[in-house]
Parts: sequence; structure tokens; C-alpha cells
Amino acid sequence: MKFSAANKFKEFIGSPQAILGSVVLGAIIGTQSPQLSSFIAPLGNIYLTLFKMCVFPILISGIIVSVARLISTNDSTYYVKKILLYFPIFLLSTSLIAVLVGLIFNPGKGLDGNTLQALGVLVNQSAVDLEVNLSGELAPIESGPGLSSFLVNIIPSNIIYAVGNGDTLQVLFFCIASGVALGVLPQGQATEPLMLALESIYSAFQTLITWLKYLLPFGLLGLLAEQLSVINMSTISVMSNFLIVSVLTFGIMFIISIILLSIRSKHTIKDTLFKIKEPLLLAFTTQSSLACLPSAIDSLTNGLRFESKSTNLVLPLAITLCRFGPIAYFAIATIFVSSLYQSPLGFGDILILIVGSIFAGMATSGLSGVLTLTMLSIVLSPLGLPLDAVLVLLIAIDPLINPFRTLTIVGTSITVSSFISDHTTNEQGLFEGNNPVPLS
Repeated sequence: MKFSAANKFKEFIGSPQAILGSVVLGAIIGTQSPQLSSFIAPLGNIYLTLFKMCVFPILISGIIVSVARLISTNDSTYYVKKILLYFPIFLLSTSLIAVLVGLIFNPGKGLDGNTLQALGVLVNQSAVDLEVNLSGELAPIESGPGLSSFLVNIIPSNIIYAVGNGDTLQVLFFCIASGVALGVLPQGQATEPLMLALESIYSAFQTLITWLKYLLPFGLLGLLAEQLSVINMSTISVMSNFLIVSVLTFGIMFIISIILLSIRSKHTIKDTLFKIKEPLLLAFTTQSSLACLPSAIDSLTNGLRFESKSTNLVLPLAITLCRFGPIAYFAIATIFVSSLYQSPLGFGDILILIVGSIFAGMATSGLSGVLTLTMLSIVLSPLGLPLDAVLVLLIAIDPLINPFRTLTIVGTSITVSSFISDHTTNEQGLFEGNNPVPLS
């Protein structure tokens, strides 16, 4: 009897009804009761922290083993070619779609005097004079860090420090290098114990992720309530054009990604959405693409049945390097800034915008909060546009935009990974060929 009741509770807690109920309740509490939102906020923070706790063990063990297996089986060239093909295609397509939507629905064009005045008030509250910046000469633009500095910073001098500091790019470099080195070693008694140990670590933390699924409604409740309690409606009003165009762009990207994923996985759109609902919900509520990684891997392998050995490598690479959400966002934001400063974009400027948005988006890897938004200067600087005056405007509405930006990162990363990984209809565990215990 107790066993039956426990099963019913587990079934209910993971049901769409429970998830929808927590979303609705979180939205009501967040908008109607800020005090109660602050009280239940720890539920969301604890849930997010528990997920983050599992990220690096899964990232390190999964990538090292996956790379080593690929190298040892001579499959590396096959997947490298597919990565070099599909990553650029998806990155360029994201930037092109965002630029096209931005140019068609220009969010900074035709703003009336009252809206511009309200924008100025918001900026002046942060001690930055928008009116002067809009009407006067543009201030000199400081150049950001160069490519050489960026490449040097990818290499970790101390992997323990890199893990502790949350530097995803450095950890990723270490894992790939270690996996390659382990893969080229003669396979046998010398390497197998380490491989098995890493696979055991991966399985253990994936089991933790499975357990955390039962806390999803409570996590959603706390996270949504906290986020909605700090929304400033006046800011939404004056930045509504930018907000609408940005969300529209993310929506188009999401729809395209789901359609492509449905075709690739041979599932209906409804089934596809159901299979990946957990990483999508996590992306929207936690606003951390890295925290979604374990759940995304689980959804792609055990849900949509893509081969785990390639997925464990490709998906972390996609989420870390292919920052689809920021790429689209920076393209829209640049068009918005150019309109505010009445600086029309020519054909050459648009080419700079397309390429610059890709590099600026990729540069956000490992960053969060305001630091993510500052990467917009990578696009604005070559165009002679400043960031300082409008940065506060972008910061003010970022709590509303960031969930959609993160959702685009995770959703599109899952899709591009599906084009690189091999699809299978067979039941599989975490690492094929080693008879591990399946997650579900």
C-alpha cells in the first residue's frame, strides 16, 4: 500500500498538471505578494544550486570518456567533420534570422517623444545622460580584449581553480585534451579502470539528476515567484518595442528548432516537446544554460534516443560555445541602439553585425548577469556605437529577456546536437557497450 502511494506521488509530481500548477501559483505569488515571494525564494535557489552541483562532475566525466571512446574507435574524424559543418550553419542561421527580424520590426524606430523622455529618465537615474549621448558626438570606443588574449584564457593553468571558479571554457578544454590523451593510449588494463571510474561518476550524478526531477514543481514555484516579484512595469512600458521584437525573435528560433528536432528524432512535435520539457523548463526558470546540461543530455539520449557517446561530447560543446540566445539578442540590441542614435546601418555594417553578433555571443560563455550584456560592445565598437548610455536600459529589462535567451541556447543546442549525434531506436544506457544501468 505504501509502495503504491509512493508511486502515485512520484507520478503526480512529474506530471504536466503539477508543473503547470506550480507555474501558475508562482506567477500569482510573484505578482501579488512580494513578501511571500521572498519567503519561498530559497526553494528555487536550493533547487538551482543542487543542479549546478551536478554539472561539473557530469561535464568532466562525460566529455573525457566520450572523447576517449571516440578517439579509440577512430570515430573522431566523423564527428569532428559534422561539428565543423553544423555548428557554423546553425550559428550563421541564428544571426541571419535575428538580423532579418530586427530590420523588419526595428524596435528603436519611430519612438515618440514621451517614450524617449521616459528612456532618458531611466538612464538618468543611473547617472548616465542619454539625451546628451543621443544628441551629441559619440564618445570614443574602448577596444575590448583581443583574440589572442581570449585564446590564452581558454587554457587552464590550474584545473582545480578553473572548476572552483566555474570557468566552463577552461574545464571544457581540459576535458577534451584529457580525453584525446586517454584515447590515444593503448586500450587495456592501464586505461580501463579509469574509464570505468569516470563512467561510474557520470552514472551516479545522473541518478542525482533523476531524483531532483521530483523537486521540479517546488523549484519552479520559488524561482518564478522571485523573478516576477522584481519586475518594474514602467520599464516594460517604455521598452515594450524592444521586448516584443526580442521575444518574437526567440520564438521564431524556438519554433524552427523544435520542428527540426522533431524531423531529426522522428517524433511528432508534441512528443518532442514532451521529451525535452524538463531542460526547457529549467532553462526558462533557472536562466542558467549550464544547469540544464545534465537534464538536456538525459532528454536527448534516454528521451529522444540519440547515441550517448556522441551526445555527451557534442551537447556540452554546443551549450558552451554556440550561444544562440545571446547571438540573436545582440543582433536585435545593435539594431535598437543604431536607431536610437539615428545611425543607419549600411550593407557593410549589416555584414559586421552578422559576424560580430556570432563572436559576441560566443564570448558570453561562462559569463552571467551584466557581464553578458557588456559583450555587446564587441558588435557596437566596430560600428562606432556606444554601449554605456543604453546598458542600463538593457539591464532594466534583462530579467524578462534572460529566460527566453537561455531557452534559445538550450533548445537550439539540443537541436544542433541531434544533427551531429546518431539516432537509434534501441534502448541504451549511459555508455553503450559497458552495460551501465539505464537512467529510466
